[in-house]
Amino acid sequence: MKLNNIIAAVQDILQGNKSADPKRKAALEDLMAKLEKKESKVRRKLKKAGTAEERAKYERKLAIVRAQREKGEKALGTMSS
Repeated sequence: MKLNNIIAAVQDILQGNKSADPKRKAALEDLMAKLEKKESKVRRKLKKAGTAEERAKYERKLAIVRAQREKGEKALGTMSS
């Protein structure tokens, strides 16, 4: 799944009903795992980046992934089990 699609799915879940729906929680946990994988992938690409443009591009992506993971983790913390 592409990063933009994962982020869109996280946003949809976060903007939905705030109830403790187990399906929402499971879906969010799955998306958080995907974001974690994307973050490590972007980190690897950042290490291999040759030009300043490439580094800037991957740093932006990394910042976006981190922000989304923080939002998701916060939302997971507020959902009851």
